[in-house]
Amino acid sequence: MKRIRVILMVLVSLGVILLFTLKLTNPAEAEFEDWVSAKYGIQCVNGICQQTTKDGTFPLIPTMNKLAANPFFIYIEKRYSAGDSGIVTVKSMGMFGTFFTLQYLSHY
Repeated sequence: MKRIRVILMVLVSLGVILLFTLKLTNPAEAEFEDWVSAKYGIQCVNGICQQTTKDGTFPLIPTMNKLAANPFFIYIEKRYSAGDSGIVTVKSMGMFGTFFTLQYLSHY
């Protein structure tokens, strides 16, 4: 019985430490902009966006911005129109001080 209690206390302690770490390392939306610029070459200044790739620089028009933030992680989805029929979509989740790509689509 005492062994079960110790295991339970260890598991609860680890859970609390995990939640505390998630809260302290939750990235902000501004950090997403830096990350998406470094990873995908998408930069926006005053609502004017462009994507720089090995094939050249393409103008983008922001068409959708979803943000779901809580104390433990942040979910961001951004969609851009690229020309007449092109679209660029970036979906990511931020936690532990960094972002992880959930989906990246680039159709020009």
